[in-house]
Amino acid sequence: MVLEVLYPRPGSAPPDPFIVDIVAVHGLNGDPTNTWKHPANNHFWLQDSLPLDIKGARVFNYGYNADVVFGKSTADIWDHAKSLLGSLIDERETDDESQRPIIFIAHSLGGIIVKQALAWAHREPQYKNLRDNTLGIVFFGTPHRGSDKANYGKILANVATGVMHKPRSKLISALQSNSETLMRLTSEFKFEAPNMEIMTFYETKPIGIFSGLIVDRQSALLELIHEDSQPVDANHRDICKFKTRDDETYRKLVKRVNRMLKGKDRLLPTPGCSHLKLRNMHFELPFDVSPLFTGGDDICYELREKCLPVDDPPARIPQKRFILYGLGGSGKTQMALKFASDHRERFWGVFFIDTSSADIAEQAFSKMARICKVGERMEDFKRFLTNSLEPWLLILDNADDPSLSISQFFPVGNRGTIIITSRNPDCRSHATVGSRELREMKDDEAVTLLLKSGDLPSEDENLRVLAQRIVQTLGCLALAVNHAGASIRQRICSLEDYLANYTRHRKKLLSSRPVQASSDYKYTVYTTWDISVESIRELAKNATDSTAANALEFLTLFGFCHFDDITEGIFKSAWDDFLRTEGFPWWESNLLGMIRDRRLLSWDSLAYNEAIQLLASFSLIHISGSENRISLHPLVHSWIRDSLNEEEHSRWWNVTVSTLALASDSDLYYLQKQLKVHLRHCIGIGQIDDLFLEDDVPLDRVEISACIIFVYFDHPWNHALMLSERALEFSKRLLGDECRSTCMLSSQLALIFNALLKFQESSDLLQDKIDVSIRVLGPAHHVTLYTMGTLSQAYRHLDRKQESLELAQKMLAICEKSLDERDGTSLEVLLEVGLLYLDLGRDEEAIDLFEKLLVKEQEIFNEENLRVPYSERYLARAYRASGQHQAALEMFQNTLEKWSNARGEDHPYTLDTMVDLAVEYGDTGQPEKGIPLVIKAIEVGSEVGLDDYLERWKTQLKWLETESANTSTTMIERPVEPQRLLHPEDKGISGREKRSLWSKTRRRIAGSSS
Repeated sequence: MVLEVLYPRPGSAPPDPFIVDIVAVHGLNGDPTNTWKHPANNHFWLQDSLPLDIKGARVFNYGYNADVVFGKSTADIWDHAKSLLGSLIDERETDDESQRPIIFIAHSLGGIIVKQALAWAHREPQYKNLRDNTLGIVFFGTPHRGSDKANYGKILANVATGVMHKPRSKLISALQSNSETLMRLTSEFKFEAPNMEIMTFYETKPIGIFSGLIVDRQSALLELIHEDSQPVDANHRDICKFKTRDDETYRKLVKRVNRMLKGKDRLLPTPGCSHLKLRNMHFELPFDVSPLFTGGDDICYELREKCLPVDDPPARIPQKRFILYGLGGSGKTQMALKFASDHRERFWGVFFIDTSSADIAEQAFSKMARICKVGERMEDFKRFLTNSLEPWLLILDNADDPSLSISQFFPVGNRGTIIITSRNPDCRSHATVGSRELREMKDDEAVTLLLKSGDLPSEDENLRVLAQRIVQTLGCLALAVNHAGASIRQRICSLEDYLANYTRHRKKLLSSRPVQASSDYKYTVYTTWDISVESIRELAKNATDSTAANALEFLTLFGFCHFDDITEGIFKSAWDDFLRTEGFPWWESNLLGMIRDRRLLSWDSLAYNEAIQLLASFSLIHISGSENRISLHPLVHSWIRDSLNEEEHSRWWNVTVSTLALASDSDLYYLQKQLKVHLRHCIGIGQIDDLFLEDDVPLDRVEISACIIFVYFDHPWNHALMLSERALEFSKRLLGDECRSTCMLSSQLALIFNALLKFQESSDLLQDKIDVSIRVLGPAHHVTLYTMGTLSQAYRHLDRKQESLELAQKMLAICEKSLDERDGTSLEVLLEVGLLYLDLGRDEEAIDLFEKLLVKEQEIFNEENLRVPYSERYLARAYRASGQHQAALEMFQNTLEKWSNARGEDHPYTLDTMVDLAVEYGDTGQPEKGIPLVIKAIEVGSEVGLDDYLERWKTQLKWLETESANTSTTMIERPVEPQRLLHPEDKGISGREKRSLWSKTRRRIAGSSS
């Protein structure tokens, strides 16, 4: 191991004073010279050209035996990384040298040495100068990542095979076994990279006889926002060899390095000053702090003193948590946004989470995880913050629900700063550095805010006198004052007559239901919003188009949805489905005007956006993000409902439920999650009984209920089960047994029983329903066929195999005779028959059916649809049953990844597939790989209440442990295959077809339900 000075050459004096140290690190099968030399003319550009093009550069070359380093444990990599750091410290002993910027240039696996060195420098104080003064890194073909540990190990092995003629098997094995640690190194490095310039060159040509690239673009990129990536017309070995100074890639490198040096003052600390870098890489706020923000200087000062990160914090300092609590509308959120905006450069990342409910918080955390590219789940993002070595700020907003434990959203450990805003004073128990209550503003601050927001000169003493009376009447509540100013600015009323308008609305205000407490000023916010809505009503009366009328309808409906994450997609989906729905006049009459309007051939996105922009212009809603996501302040949200009389409240509850139910026909999983949140909130505002009123529209109510149940068709099943039981009872009581609605709801409820592994209940429910469905709807009707399939599934798990087979074969015959082979029900029948064949030991017939099914599904469905991995899982089981273990193992691995990405690691489908994979490891003589998977499934399953699966999983764990220990002379029989779970994506039928259980026969409900 040696750090060689390439320039200046020994005995020569440099023409320019040194301003940067450039350090080159080679990779496998390389040496400090030949890695960088062009074979045609031996042009050694590090020594021959770089000093000419980078004025003031001192150039080093780090040499080591890479084959030995990477052919042993990761400890050898760490040792060489430390050796590199130690050598640099020795070469940079004087004060001037120690403050000189450093730029690393790394080829291939040499980049791993550099990343490890900088990781050490970040942790160890003796290397602080090296850490602080590293300006940037140039990577040539460094493999940073793979899709998983196994894939990354394969990439590392490809590097060895590609650059070495015959790599030692020990080296290949070591690279693969160390792959997990090296992948984790890349994750850790990403926390340090935002403070550095990163340039990545990646190859575009294979080496010799290799058909593919050694390190492709995806593996070569760190995927950082500021990363500069460039393709090179060369293979992995030649990517960093340049014949002349005119080489295109060389010129790009020189230009970028010179740009790094020009910008060094922005990234590196000034000697003698604290290490405060402009480091912000993520600034994820839902909206900007108001430009009218006024006052609060004492709170701003306290936040600055308590919440800003320090450079070298004591090891035992607690996580910084500050609580802003008080009345809704008092400016808590704006205060948090102000602090975040003022000090964003002191934090590597600034993140905002709405914690008004667990569902909304989880959605927001998942969104942050996707933005930061660290996964899909809330836990992924929390773990990301826990392990971040850079300072971050997390704002937990709207933590108002006293039944919700806000601590569940705290990343573990002592890193980072958290600011919590809440109406609940009990949140102060979570504070570690302080808390402040926000009440009314100071009089003079409220006056200034009113005049500024009203676009009036705030220094005019006469205006301040008038404003003083207004803000005192409004209780100096920040939100009320700001909205009053908006009314003045929009010429809705003047400063002089504002109080007269307020007085006229006082009776209405006082008759509204209290939201917080009884203090007078707390109600003035309602009055301000009434004035805004009256202005929109006046626009509607005098308008030539429907924008204002649409705005009022949307605003009222928003009051019954959850107050966050409302998107246009909900209403477009409802409009799309409505065009194909007839025969439900009550449902039609209880929808938004824009959805009932059939004059246009497609959803009118322009009219929708005009309506919501009108609402936003009165500050009644917030619009954010590229998808124009709508959120309302919780007080606005409450005020909307409180402003309605009893009859209006009932009608708009029905309108909201009807609209959201109509939107349920969507292929998008994210929209389904949105609908679940909004429907749960809306139903919670009313009562579940309101869905099942005994009036003259039972058909409409049954159809709406079926759509709502569809939205809830997923784990946990309690809402779907409760709604299904109520809907079926309602249908039987009002419509009777001999009708399409009762048949449909019976099959729907039986499906839920099957998902809960209550197969006897499912069988009992459907025992006589097939004959009824055939009489009422016919044998080829979707409801009839699906009732057969559900009962067949229950029979199969009750060990009534022959009855199950007879039903399945009957379905297959009906489908072949009456339905298109691409019909959703036909596909489901193929799956059910295949599962029966598998149960009966007819493995090859099962494989044939499953493979036929997969071909059709891959032709029909898009990549987001989960039917394909659902069917792949059962094909993998058939492979296993027939002894095709390698095919089974690969398919289980692929399917587990798809389930985990789509549903998360705590979902039943993910966990049961994880156990499938574990059992396959046992079958292939690798039980030690399967044991951790089953243990994890049992631990997570216990936490999320999957009691019905735990006993089987524990039996499979016992079998794997016995296989691993090899202590039993009598082979324990491997447990039976996991039982089939209800399909999560289609509940039997997918996409637009999946709702054919209801939508294709809606026109016939009236005729078949009497």
